[in-house]
Amino acid sequence: MSLIELKLTPERMMYPKSEALNKNDFRIYACTSDSADVEKNGFGNISIKGIMQRLELGTEYTAQITLDKIDPKYGASYNVLSIYQDVPETLDGQREFLATLMTEMQLEEVYKTYPDADVIDLILNDKFDYKQVKYFGEKTYLKIKHRIKENIVGTVQINKYIQSIVNPECENKKQHEYGKDNDNVIRVGDFVLNTVNMYQVKNLEESSVDIVNGDAGKVLDIKFEDDKRDDDDEDLLEREKKGIIIGFDSGAFRIDFNDVFQLLAGWCRTGHKAQGDSAPAVLSIVDRSHKFQVSANMLYTMLTRAKKKGILITQSETINFAIRKVESKRRNTHLCELLKHTEAVADE
Repeated sequence: MSLIELKLTPERMMYPKSEALNKNDFRIYACTSDSADVEKNGFGNISIKGIMQRLELGTEYTAQITLDKIDPKYGASYNVLSIYQDVPETLDGQREFLATLMTEMQLEEVYKTYPDADVIDLILNDKFDYKQVKYFGEKTYLKIKHRIKENIVGTVQINKYIQSIVNPECENKKQHEYGKDNDNVIRVGDFVLNTVNMYQVKNLEESSVDIVNGDAGKVLDIKFEDDKRDDDDEDLLEREKKGIIIGFDSGAFRIDFNDVFQLLAGWCRTGHKAQGDSAPAVLSIVDRSHKFQVSANMLYTMLTRAKKKGILITQSETINFAIRKVESKRRNTHLCELLKHTEAVADE
């Protein structure tokens, strides 16, 4: 299923009813959008859901989504793959951006203390002294810093940075640019993740295989044209069609250019997406701006992805805060019944 990239504005959080009830960062929002690529309900909204940060209502975001289902009563709902807010570069734009994160009184006090300053740059470089600003506390400061850093220490930007180092642009290396402003690039040699379940589809050997959400592979080739045949009556084989060729465990597979959005750079992932995976060495980033989102449970998940070496980049105050926050997540499984059944069978 094709991925949709669009601008949207959350208008109401439908789940959970309050942030106090949120235990795993799963959220559902009703949003407005001018995109013609989505199907709106009777209220002119779309519903988005998934593991995501808390969104500011009335604020525009850039998102990548896929269609989940169309309900006859409530309309279409979409799964969120990524969502972020662009941080403006101009001082006027920054002031408008900061106005969505704090009260008018706080905003006035910020610019009284730092008139004509690049406030966002001060925050990012830890040169913003919130103690000198009236009506400002640590929690407000960290919330704002987190929102700004989502675009800098988030997986999208980190993956772009890693790509520029380990697989940079080269004159002899094929690449495909996509997105509204062609600001996304996939090139031969990239390590990518598939995000859509595809069952019994043909690989390049014409064998039927399953490619599922989370499968990782390497970009082997990018074909910009179909192979030419003398006999036009026969259908082209998979290896003869244009597209992005990915080497998965199940063999080489072709992704159509229209479906490129279902591929994400796979070098860096969120802690949630990394669950169930492992690697010889894992480097985890837990920034101070993530302080109120991270917990001991998530630290455990991130560090246990490593088979041999796990490295955690953080601050002492952040990790101390996290290890004191243990989430009690009740899991409903059939393990108890299974053990009882196994014991009963063994006694027979």
